[in-house]
Amino acid sequence: MSWFPEDLKGSEISNIPLASRHLINSMNALRGYYQINSDDVTFMIPYGTDSQVRFENLCDVVGWIFVNTTAKIHIYFSESRKGMSSFSWINLDSPENLLQVFYNNMVIHRFHQKELYNDFDFQSEFENFKNRVKYTLYVRKDDEPFHRMRYLNEMLVQSQTPIVVNHDADVFISRHAFISALNYLRNSNTDCVYPYGFGKYQLQVHPRQISEIVEEAVVTGDTSKLLKNAGTSSMIWDAKYGHTIFYKKDSYIRMFGENEEFVSWAPEDIERYVRALKFGLNIARIPQFVYHLEHPRGNDSSNTNPMFIKNEMLWDKLQKMNKEELMSYYKNCDYVKRYGWVS
Repeated sequence: MSWFPEDLKGSEISNIPLASRHLINSMNALRGYYQINSDDVTFMIPYGTDSQVRFENLCDVVGWIFVNTTAKIHIYFSESRKGMSSFSWINLDSPENLLQVFYNNMVIHRFHQKELYNDFDFQSEFENFKNRVKYTLYVRKDDEPFHRMRYLNEMLVQSQTPIVVNHDADVFISRHAFISALNYLRNSNTDCVYPYGFGKYQLQVHPRQISEIVEEAVVTGDTSKLLKNAGTSSMIWDAKYGHTIFYKKDSYIRMFGENEEFVSWAPEDIERYVRALKFGLNIARIPQFVYHLEHPRGNDSSNTNPMFIKNEMLWDKLQKMNKEELMSYYKNCDYVKRYGWVS
């Protein structure tokens, strides 16, 4: 069977028309910044350290959300001692001050150009950070794979907002794309939004090589200079099904969240998309870029992971199912019953 859903009969890029370019005028002035009103949103970010670059990327992404929006953030730290051996940012034996340590690292790593944030008081803002950022710490065995799908489901169950975002630890989007995604979910029958176009809509960025430009994008939300510098320590690449996906929480649960039978690197992004179409969810796309901060790739980010063949076999099985068969399969999954998503 085909790997990609665009090769499958009946699978479209999106199934509702592009909305108008009208933007929600919903911003607060805060210490010289304009934060997008998004108290009804939770970003769910699974993360595991395997390099210093990966950790710095997470600092960038969380900084971007924190400064440019009022959304809540839930980070699922799935750490192993083996992964932390390459870059240790927290003592796993005494992680009580984890949020303070992470916040300090985020500030030290990225906030250098003072002209971008003027009198932003980082010490007082830590109280705001604690109120908006929640974390889960799970210490894996060294040979235990990164189970992204389970982490997302656990965060989905715990979320308290009507909109949730399945968000990678190394991507961000433009303010326009963020506001447009909220517009769809708040003001229409849209269930799910991919806030980037289909095709050449990913800008792969090497953040250490254009650090000042990345910092400006993170702190101000203005991604225009990143696009202008495409080809200089960055390149345009395909964007299709992963990265960051906005959902109405109820719709995400109605399609049974993430498939926990996929473990580590898998075709879960593709399966999730096809399943949403088969279950009749209304899916929208926004023709904007998604910005991916590049990083070294280990087993959990490539087809070298030991679960890859099993994951492929599962996808081959699932894509052959019609709606009724797929519904029956998911209703009988142990994790779906455990979360109470089926009566």
